[in-house]
Amino acid sequence: MTRSRILSFLILCVISACVYFFFFRKSNALDNYANDLEDLIIRESIAANMKVFAAKPHRAGTPENHAVGHRIMKELQSSGATVSTTEYSVELPEPGSGSLFLTAPDAQEIPYSEKVFQQDPYTTLSGQEKPYFAYIPDSDIEGEIIYANYGDRADYEYLKQQGISVAGKIALVRAQGSCRGMKQMIAEEEGLSGLLLFPEPKDHGFRKQPYPGGPGLHSLVAQRGSMLKFFVYPGDPFTAVKDEREPTLPTVAALPVTTEAAELLFQRLDGISNSAWKGWLSNSYPIGPGPARVRIQYQSRRESKKIRNIFGRIEGTNTLEPALMVSCHYDAWIYGASDPGSGTAAVLETAKALLQLRKNGWKPKRDILFAFWDAEEYGMIGSTNWVHHHLPQARGGIANLLFVDSVRGPVFSATLLPGLRGLLDDVLKYCTDPNTGKSVLEFHTQYDMPGFSDDTIPFSNLAGVPLGQLNYGIHYPMYHSIYDNLTWMERFGDPGYSYAANLSRILALYAIRLTNEDRLPFRFSEFATHYEKQLSKVLLENMQGKEQTAQINELIATVKEVGALGAKLETDDIRRISAENRKRMNTFLLQASLSFTEEPGKTTVPFRYRNVVAGPSPDNECAGIELPGLNRALRQNSKERLHHEMDRLHEAFLKSKEYLQQAVSVLDSRSGR
Repeated sequence: MTRSRILSFLILCVISACVYFFFFRKSNALDNYANDLEDLIIRESIAANMKVFAAKPHRAGTPENHAVGHRIMKELQSSGATVSTTEYSVELPEPGSGSLFLTAPDAQEIPYSEKVFQQDPYTTLSGQEKPYFAYIPDSDIEGEIIYANYGDRADYEYLKQQGISVAGKIALVRAQGSCRGMKQMIAEEEGLSGLLLFPEPKDHGFRKQPYPGGPGLHSLVAQRGSMLKFFVYPGDPFTAVKDEREPTLPTVAALPVTTEAAELLFQRLDGISNSAWKGWLSNSYPIGPGPARVRIQYQSRRESKKIRNIFGRIEGTNTLEPALMVSCHYDAWIYGASDPGSGTAAVLETAKALLQLRKNGWKPKRDILFAFWDAEEYGMIGSTNWVHHHLPQARGGIANLLFVDSVRGPVFSATLLPGLRGLLDDVLKYCTDPNTGKSVLEFHTQYDMPGFSDDTIPFSNLAGVPLGQLNYGIHYPMYHSIYDNLTWMERFGDPGYSYAANLSRILALYAIRLTNEDRLPFRFSEFATHYEKQLSKVLLENMQGKEQTAQINELIATVKEVGALGAKLETDDIRRISAENRKRMNTFLLQASLSFTEEPGKTTVPFRYRNVVAGPSPDNECAGIELPGLNRALRQNSKERLHHEMDRLHEAFLKSKEYLQQAVSVLDSRSGR
């Protein structure tokens, strides 16, 4: 073969390789990355980190939690991430001395601590880790017991309809349903003197053999937690910030108790039973009042602690573009094998896999910033402090936020703002369910709105960042108890860590999907279509009259315009504009996505209603819904407030439309349109 023919042959090979890469490889990019991640995400690595993360109890501010943070930093640094930290001094309530006494109809102490199981070596510390609710006021109260179901407003209304005065009573309520802070807020409104929260077996789904023989709830589980009303405002309630705050500290005494303790109290209650309030305990669930009376004594202490947020950065090809933030928390109430250990290990494994992928040649368009928050369990203290101190960076430097809490069961779950959902669907079709071998997308039915009880809250309602949460499972019986440890996790929660590994693969592939495009990935067409349907449903079903109809139609017309502009930006070829113009276009896209949250210092709207499109539900303020301010106005049946909320929505969509129009003008500027 002549030299010229050899040269021609080599050139043809190079061209063929380029064609393959740019057409075949590119068209199957997610498929190829999914195959790569199968080898890069290692279950044994997750298991090794879990044994460190869940080895000891590690509340925020303790040396043990500091050691968990050190392990995270070491793993990130050895994998090649750029690591940084932020530290804050805060006052945290430590477990205090508490007791629960039955004073009538007979007198005895009611134990509510967890017990040791010989099959579970981690439970030997149960005597040192007495259940408590953080921030509860010091108390010494006595009162009559009533059973109040979930402790919701409708539950107390039912009791009052039965002629029962709830003021001054101590309510025995189920721990599930609305969140602790919501139960506390309603108890304060109703004038109760105390709360006793117990885990109801029926609320955990199918009957399963109790632990330690099986994975199910047993009678000795007590579920700790923070009693802050963090949906009102997250973060440290003792820290002064230059921002208006509503009170978040609880004022009603409360204790977490076991189902064993609840059963004993039910046996000493009289009164009728409500069939809708019955669970799976062996009693009739009488509502009282009395004759059971109890005395709650509790005294805590506050200590000054250092908390530390940890960050690992993967640099993109354009470090000036807003980053994707992937986050979790690493502090726990006790061992926290599921919550948060499994989530922390999955996020860390994601970071390590993407760092290795980058070494192998992959380069994201934008930075990926991994954040490991501290003091989440107390009320999102680490994340809220960071957002307060870095608000310009949070509001202008983060395109999207993903949060992982834990692995709690065998089914993938996600709560996402519309605009990010179709992108995750693109990913799930390439991810395999560990149990069936089928695509995860086949098992995933619908997306709910992001909740309002985790580290996404300050980003949603202070920074306005489009976000979502990815987990495996929803509820699990060992939640916030001493039994959420490696014995339960490795026997029942996630044997072999196949769910945690799959969560890591989904997260890694989603991060690739969100950072591989030249344009910011938020889909305004999906976002607008969703809210057009929501507004039509919420408003047209609840409002009548020409004036209201005209206002509704004008608002919906603007939403449609946002969707049309979004569709154009998502389908037009942006390779024809310069890199400088792409950056300008992305700046407008970012501002368009931030238009739905009013900026701190520029609004008098209460914190939980500053985001006009996503926020807390009026029925359970820790659950997320669309259009929170509008729903509140409808609930209050206030015509004036309703018009005000529609004006706020219209202003937000108009503002977003203007930014999208500017983005379109940049896109069209080089094409002669």
